[in-house]
Amino acid sequence: MDSNMTAWECTICGEIIIGPVPPEFCPVCAAGRDKFIRVDLAPVTYEKNTLEKYIIVGGGPAGTTAAEEIRKRNHTCTIEIVSRENVLGYNRPMLTKGIMGSLDMSNLFIKDYSWYVENNIKFRLNQEVLDIDVPSKIVKLASGETREYDKLIITTGADSFLPPFKGVDKKGIFTIRTLMNINDLKKYIATGIKKAAVIGGGVLGLEAASELNKAGLDVTVIEASPVIMGKQLDAEGAAVLREAMAAVKVKAQVGSPIAGILGEDTVSGVELEDGTVVPCEVLIISTGVRQNVALAQKAGAQITRSIVVNEKMETGVPDIYAAGDCAEYNGVNYAIWPQAINMAKVAASNATGDTAIYQPTIPAVSFEGLGTAIFSVGEHGSDPNLTYETKKFEDKEKRVYKKLYFRDRRFCGGILIGDTSGVTDLLAAYTEKRPIEEMEAMG
Repeated sequence: MDSNMTAWECTICGEIIIGPVPPEFCPVCAAGRDKFIRVDLAPVTYEKNTLEKYIIVGGGPAGTTAAEEIRKRNHTCTIEIVSRENVLGYNRPMLTKGIMGSLDMSNLFIKDYSWYVENNIKFRLNQEVLDIDVPSKIVKLASGETREYDKLIITTGADSFLPPFKGVDKKGIFTIRTLMNINDLKKYIATGIKKAAVIGGGVLGLEAASELNKAGLDVTVIEASPVIMGKQLDAEGAAVLREAMAAVKVKAQVGSPIAGILGEDTVSGVELEDGTVVPCEVLIISTGVRQNVALAQKAGAQITRSIVVNEKMETGVPDIYAAGDCAEYNGVNYAIWPQAINMAKVAASNATGDTAIYQPTIPAVSFEGLGTAIFSVGEHGSDPNLTYETKKFEDKEKRVYKKLYFRDRRFCGGILIGDTSGVTDLLAAYTEKRPIEEMEAMG
């Protein structure tokens, strides 16, 4: 590989960029140049050119990646992506950056239109696959059309989960999952909204809160559990985050479930079960996702909350694979970008006749906003049935917090707040399961 073909991997989302130097920021997750590492890409040597028909249901990161990986191995087959969205696949993690500002359209889409043309990949937008005739290998579209397939890859992703709160159907309530969601939200806020609330203290909710705060809105984050970012932080780390939020005047209301949403036709506030009322003119609900499994279920695939796949991304239904946010392997579905990409590569490889085995994705999450930066990987002491050793480094004045967790004296997870310069080393330590003795220098 010459200098112009050097590969750089974003340690946050796994995006691969080809070029002599890493980009200024990641086009998928906006991580800075310092979060990229140089990697060696193994060339695709398998090739089998056939006239087979590949149908991919879903045009997001998993669907787009699957199409790309199929074409690398089969230059003559037919590939068609069927997507219910009305635009080509885009970098979903960037959506929150467009709540109050302009999205960088040059970097928003995973692949530009010319890439699909050059690679002879067909796509059908604003269309949904309603059913699969497995014996006949035919998919039925909502339009009444049908498509024959030899191999089918389901990458239907997930939708925002909207809890059945009392009053959830009022005007002024939004979720953030699609480009259309963001466009609708921006138009609504532009009418003169000054006070906002976000239900959900996870990464997406905090990103939304950060963007609204930067635009000058009065923002309150509502989290039913006592810990903000509870999947990524321990109680001490969450307290550091709340201090950072307070410093930029973002309020946090934690520890009380939602009783209902107030207002006549339009949202005016959120009432908590402890009687507290959080006033707001716009409400964003960010309470997780619900996997889109109905199509696979009708086809006979095994379903839990997600589509169950094996290490080859096979569903158990002949010639049907699944990948991305809709799929789980060994009971695990993180619903994060790197997992979607890795699953899609494996599904596409095996669908073409190549051989690939899925290696579980590192459970890592990054957040930048609200005047701080956070990185979390692996476990952080949340399992009461396990015994952990910890090492903590803290600078309260600078709101820097580092916590390392060990099981059987091996590194199993860590938290960085305020200073995330150690991301690359932390990821390597997690992969290698480094012994506690080698982690003294992390402080």
